[in-house]
Parts: sequence; C-alpha cells; structure tokens
Amino acid sequence: MQALATIRSLLRGVRCQINYFRFFSGVGLIILSAVLGFTLDGWAYDLVKDAGGNSLWEIVAERLSFWGDFLTGTLPLCLGLWVMGYWLKRYQWQRTALACLLAAFLAGGMVSAVRLTAGRTRPNATLENAKVRLGYEPRPIISFGRVLPDGKLIDGFYGIKRPAMFQAFPSGHAATSVATAATLLVALPEIGIFIVPMALGVCWSRMYLHQHHFSDVLVGAAVGLIVGLSFGRGARVEGESPYAP
Repeated sequence: MQALATIRSLLRGVRCQINYFRFFSGVGLIILSAVLGFTLDGWAYDLVKDAGGNSLWEIVAERLSFWGDFLTGTLPLCLGLWVMGYWLKRYQWQRTALACLLAAFLAGGMVSAVRLTAGRTRPNATLENAKVRLGYEPRPIISFGRVLPDGKLIDGFYGIKRPAMFQAFPSGHAATSVATAATLLVALPEIGIFIVPMALGVCWSRMYLHQHHFSDVLVGAAVGLIVGLSFGRGARVEGESPYAP
C-alpha cells in the first residue's frame, strides 16, 4: 500500500513538471540528437572501429552492457535502494527508487515501440545473416545512403522486422541507463553522481560492441534524459513520509 501511495504521489509530482515549454524543448532535443547522430554515424563508427581489437576493453564493454540493461542493472539498483531506504527509514530513498524504476521503464518502453517499428539495421548486421533469418533479401524503406561494414547490407529503416539485427534505433540500453542516472542525479545527487559515469559507459559499450550506431545511442540517451529529469524533479516534490513522527 505504501508503494502504491508513493507511486501516485510521484506521478502527481511528474505531472506538475510538465508544461508546453518543457515538452517542446524535449521534442526539439530528440530531433537535434537524431540529426546530429545521423550526420556523425560514419565518423563515430570509424573511431570505435579503429579503437577496437583490445580484448580487455571488450570485456569491460560487455560487462557494462550487461549491467546497464533494465533487468540486470536498473531493477536490482532500485530494489537495493528501496530496501536500504526502508531499513534506514529514508523515505526519499524509497521514493527515488520508485522514480528510477518508473523512469527507466517508461523510457525503455518508448524507445522499444520505435525500435520494433523502425527496423534499423545494427552495425554488425550482414546481408547473408539477414537472408537466412528472413528468407529473402531485404530492401530498406528509408535508406541512409551508407553500406554497412559487411559491404552488402544498406544502412536504413526496414520497417517491422522480428530479428534483433533490425532493432537498433533507438538504443534501449542508453534510454534506461540514462533515465536511471538522470533521476538519481536530480533526486539523490550524492548517489547519482556515481551512476552518471556508469550510464555514459553503457552508451559507449553499445557502440564499441557494434550493437548500435551513434545516432541510436544519442537519441536513446536523449529520451532517457528527458524522462529521467522529469521523474527526478517529481521525486523531489515532498510527499508524506510514513516515518514521520
């Protein structure tokens, strides 16, 4: 019951943060991120490619990518923060834990809806694998005029496709990790300041492992930032603490 009351209070706090200026500023940030990202995709890939080949960095990237996911990163972090808040009677910690969870879930859901519909190819996708998975040679609905590193598959939006190799844009890891970090940075800056570098590391790892283009990560991070800031401000709106005398 306490959790439900806190969630209702949080959502009221988030609604209070939303206005036309912030809404259109958020939309503008996402559009700017997309334009900048698509422009620099080739340059960013070459930069990561030239830095690749180091097994140590690959291990670091794989660990960051694993712990930066919603189920393996955000969820246990929020549960831990909630339990610690309950144990130490820190209602703000519990409130922030729920805010992080909701922010990451919402940001992840938003980008997943686009990701599953747009059908953008991942940097490591190949035409041969695409033909095996789909049973035919796919053609992009919207082409970006670039050929992927395999030298055959065109970078672009292919529409609704089930294989994960067509689910690059935007990055779900970037959205959920940045949403979590942004919420914590606003609501509990003493903790958030340590999580922000981890979220940036997750974004880097997705490009280093050739799972996402720069634009995928940048737009996912922009969505996560907007949602996270809103929930972070909402978490700071004072609620009635169950521990109050």
